[in-house]
Amino acid sequence: MIIRRLKRVKSFIVLDDVHTSELLQNLIGVGHGWLGAGSTVIVTTRDKHVLI
Repeated sequence: MIIRRLKRVKSFIVLDDVHTSELLQNLIGVGHGWLGAGSTVIVTTRDKHVLI
């Protein structure tokens, strides 16, 4: 239900202090198709390897 709604709206999502790449994959690993056009996701982490 949430994913269907996010597909229809422009969203701004902040994922703050993500600790592991596994967690990041669980949060946004479903691909970019679950966000509406023009949406933005910002990820912050203390470990640059999470983003690689």
